[in-house]
Amino acid sequence: PLRAARVLLIEPEPSLALELQETLAATGLLPVGPVMTIEGAADAIARGRADVAIVDGDMIRSALQRVLDALSASNIPYVIVAAEHVDSPAPVVRKPARQAELLEALASVLPSPADEAAS
Repeated sequence: PLRAARVLLIEPEPSLALELQETLAATGLLPVGPVMTIEGAADAIARGRADVAIVDGDMIRSALQRVLDALSASNIPYVIVAAEHVDSPAPVVRKPARQAELLEALASVLPSPADEAAS
């Protein structure tokens, strides 16, 4: 089950970012951002104010890898949303992302309350 997780949105397309913000807020999640640049993503990740991230997987591959590496180094799990195929161990949700599919992917990477209590 999803709790009031802080979800960092890394999405350069304003209309998609707004749609994601609205979807997250409507389900009780707390959107952080959106950030629309690699520099903005790096800054947001460094501040550590997110429990999980949604990353646009359609950005230039080298930039995408930098963002994913920074998230991993900060122990922030992530879900990739992409129109194109992305090879990743993380869940990949195809654009246009359906709400149920996106929420299921987020739930799969967030620690459960039992996992958090054990750590």
